Amino acid sequence: MCGVETHVADKLGVTFMCDVFSAGYDVFLAPHRGDEAVRESAIIGPMAVDHLSDEELAQKYQSSINTAERDSYVNELFRRNYAKVARWCLRFTADRETAADLAQEIFAKAYQNLTLFQGQSKFSTWLFIIARNHCLNAVRANARQATELKSDTDDDFLSEVPDGRASP
Repeated sequence: MCGVETHVADKLGVTFMCDVFSAGYDVFLAPHRGDEAVRESAIIGPMAVDHLSDEELAQKYQSSINTAERDSYVNELFRRNYAKVARWCLRFTADRETAADLAQEIFAKAYQNLTLFQGQSKFSTWLFIIARNHCLNAVRANARQATELKSDTDDDFLSEVPDGRASP
């Protein structure tokens, strides 16, 4: 760890002297001790969200007005749950690509409705209810589409088969 004297401009454009310290990949700024008129600056590093539960992340997402914070909360929620949801979708479809598409659609729905999460259940319960409903709707839609295609094919096929009965 070494200190290097430098000049830094704050948000208002005021330049002040500070010491720059490095610890590994992190860089810290500290007021220069030799300067009497040093203004304290608030430098916020990356927010640690690993220690928060899913429910706490959802609550912080709902209460935060800072877009960057909200993004970090929702990204962590989705990062934690994406693989589980994708595996759940794979149970409904035998195709990985379709399962991945369903998972993306589920997370889009969850994102749109995240402000409606009330915290009365676990976040994963809320998310998997969305996943179950979306997957069931997709299976129903595919079955309906397959039935319509089959009936179209059957009608075409039957119209081409000659009638072997004697005409009256």
